[in-house]
Amino acid sequence: MQIIHSMAQFPKAAGVFCSVALGNFDGVHLGHQTLIRFAVEKARSKKGISVVFAFTPHPLKVLKGQAPPLLTAQKTQMVLMEGMGVDFFFAYPFDREVAEITPADFVKSFLIEGLGADHISAGFNYTFGYKAQGKSQNLREICARFGCEVEIIPAVMSDFGPISSSLIREKLLKGEVAEAACLLGYCYALFGRVIEGRKIGRRLGFATANVCITSDTQRPGNGVYAALVDEPGGIHQAVVNVGWRPTVGRQLSPNIEAHLLDFFGDLYGKKIMLHFVAKLRNEEHFASFAELAEHIKTDCEKAKIVLTDKKFNLITDLTCQEWYNII
Repeated sequence: MQIIHSMAQFPKAAGVFCSVALGNFDGVHLGHQTLIRFAVEKARSKKGISVVFAFTPHPLKVLKGQAPPLLTAQKTQMVLMEGMGVDFFFAYPFDREVAEITPADFVKSFLIEGLGADHISAGFNYTFGYKAQGKSQNLREICARFGCEVEIIPAVMSDFGPISSSLIREKLLKGEVAEAACLLGYCYALFGRVIEGRKIGRRLGFATANVCITSDTQRPGNGVYAALVDEPGGIHQAVVNVGWRPTVGRQLSPNIEAHLLDFFGDLYGKKIMLHFVAKLRNEEHFASFAELAEHIKTDCEKAKIVLTDKKFNLITDLTCQEWYNII
């Protein structure tokens, strides 16, 4: 998959069928995957090329100064899309000048003249153009003037309702990571660098890796989780705590720390990926370090039961070393 950021980088070719998927693909959840696969299959049926077009950063970041927390970093999105067979990922820079473009001019300048789109796939709730005036029906009407076909993809349903990034964030904030995985199609994951902590876990007999993630990334609600940790040497079962660590002294900000089961080594400075599988319990305050240690021991035993002899769909088949080189 080729990643481009300007029209000048796009190898537009006369006579080559171009199928474009439009949207904001944060999470690349099952709804997004349905839309993207439709565009890819359309391109392949015509022996053409598939393009995923998305603005970066999120338009709300530019217009309002704040956007919803990211479910996946854009580089992670790219890896997921490449796995689905996308030929080009167009991460078009969004600024206030772009925000002023009318819906009709967006279609004409970006999609028709810029990409040479012959077919477009978009979600039922897709909006575009100045003040999001363009809706999915407008997209179909405008594109028809240029002989471009538009396929509007309906909501993909789940046991929890229509799949959306906002619903996934809601599940994650409640700690419902197993439910979030059902909506994403893979275990929710966080990627970050291991930093030095206070080494309290080591004194308790449960050394932990303190993971630093970017502030604009969605994190699960506070609690203790069974997880799989991908580090440069392999994948390990783990117990992950997200929260304030009330027993050892409240932090200035929520902390993420992982105790890797049956792992002995130094992860300081290394990047690791945490795949959240299930919530074990809420975060609690204990009367003593000894009581905390006993609960951690129980958490480890429960995590082994949850994680042993089960297959989990992780965010990618890439090894952590490959991730280390990408992100």
